[in-house]
Amino acid sequence: GGLCLVVRVCLPLYVKLCGPRPGGAPSRHGYVAPGDAGVPHAVLVVEASDDAVAFLDPWYPARGQPIVVKRETFVQMFMGEVIRVPLR
Repeated sequence: GGLCLVVRVCLPLYVKLCGPRPGGAPSRHGYVAPGDAGVPHAVLVVEASDDAVAFLDPWYPARGQPIVVKRETFVQMFMGEVIRVPLR
């Protein structure tokens, strides 16, 4: 077993803090909408430590993922909504 978390992030802060191409690869879907805070966006947290958070973002290609940011950076983007997903 194990656990991962589906977490809602603030799009404008996500783009500001992680850049328009997190992981370095462009998305085949185009850019996320950084100016529209009302657009929901979620990432899948797969690992966290005292210093960093690693997550997957399905908007972007698998190449360059997981995306790893400092814990403080992730806290700034976090919108307070979490779904716990048990792994089998």
